[in-house]
Amino acid sequence: MTSAPVAPGIAPPAPASTTAAAAKAPWTVDVDVILLDMNTNPPTFEIQSYLQNPPNGPLDFRNNHRPGFNIRFNLHDPNGTEYRFPKNGDRNQAVWSQRGSVDNCPNAECWEVFDPLSVDMPDRMTLVVFNSNVAPNVGPFGYTLRVTNDEEWRHLDPGGNNQNGPVV
Repeated sequence: MTSAPVAPGIAPPAPASTTAAAAKAPWTVDVDVILLDMNTNPPTFEIQSYLQNPPNGPLDFRNNHRPGFNIRFNLHDPNGTEYRFPKNGDRNQAVWSQRGSVDNCPNAECWEVFDPLSVDMPDRMTLVVFNSNVAPNVGPFGYTLRVTNDEEWRHLDPGGNNQNGPVV
């Protein structure tokens, strides 16, 4: 059996099963969290991601028919404050999330939007969460990232917006 000729410089199409599997995988996205001043109340921090529009705005999730997002929150500590995400066994304490206004950041345990998956060990500078981005989790939401120096917890409370495209 011979395969059909392919024009020079053009790759043959990927097998249907390969492209279908890739289309069904969640997007993996990075969000940088920069700790600026942990001595203020609340702490001063900055969120940087290509999901923001405008820059420094809430994270805006558009899944384009994929089954959600795996989000990597990458913590940066340029001032050496030693704040980190909690150990992997306490990853549920690293982020709380709830539907509603981007200003409605939870002050207690709640996991309506983000499902904590893991904290990269041993440095604890990356938290991975899953956002399904499907109903009822569509529209604005609040979330609180929680970091610790192993003595005290500090809350970082940015906001987000789920703009679901249907999962196909």
